[in-house]
Amino acid sequence: MVALGVLNLDKALASILAGAGVLGLALGFAFQDLAANVISGIGLAAGNSHPFKIGDVIETNGILGRVEAINIRTTEIATMDGSHVVIPNKLIFQDKLTNFNSTEQRRVEIACGISYGEDLENVKRLVHESVSRVSSRLLDRDVDVFFTGFGDSSINFVARVWVEYHEPADALAAQSEAIIGLKQTFDREGILIPFPIRTLDFGIKGGQNLNRSLAALPQFRSEDQGVEVASK
Repeated sequence: MVALGVLNLDKALASILAGAGVLGLALGFAFQDLAANVISGIGLAAGNSHPFKIGDVIETNGILGRVEAINIRTTEIATMDGSHVVIPNKLIFQDKLTNFNSTEQRRVEIACGISYGEDLENVKRLVHESVSRVSSRLLDRDVDVFFTGFGDSSINFVARVWVEYHEPADALAAQSEAIIGLKQTFDREGILIPFPIRTLDFGIKGGQNLNRSLAALPQFRSEDQGVEVASK
């Protein structure tokens, strides 16, 4: 700068530095996402504190699948339906992440309802015995059965069982096995799983059955065996 001052070129240097600063600022904004993804990728792949590894089943940014590759800029995930998803590493750092392989166990819930006429204590005992027979159940954790509320046509309950978990199909298989066992137990013991029943009232003010409402219509012919309404 002293030499350029002697040559009266200090103003040219200031212009060059100002231009370089503007250029550096522009490049910084242009590559900030790339830099963030690269730094995030290094954090995911290096060290002992990385949240997942290749082969783990994770859920992040609304995507559930198995990690296939952790690159410098992106992470590749194979979803359960066979799709291949590439997620920028910055988004994984910014969003919550669930690693289903971190504990190799998972709680499965089975929700159901029984008739209001059933003995609840007996139902709870039968449900506990049935769900306890799930083949992948963790023997060191007991089965929980809770009644959750009074429904429109049933008393609802939920059964919770902890099972071995290595991939999403394990939880679905345990849930399916528990449902099959519950249905067989209820059928054998004569316990009713009710379905919604609706009573339909016809007429302007309600309180009338279908035949009385149709009989009031001029198009209705009462001598017919079936129900027939003339239409135009």
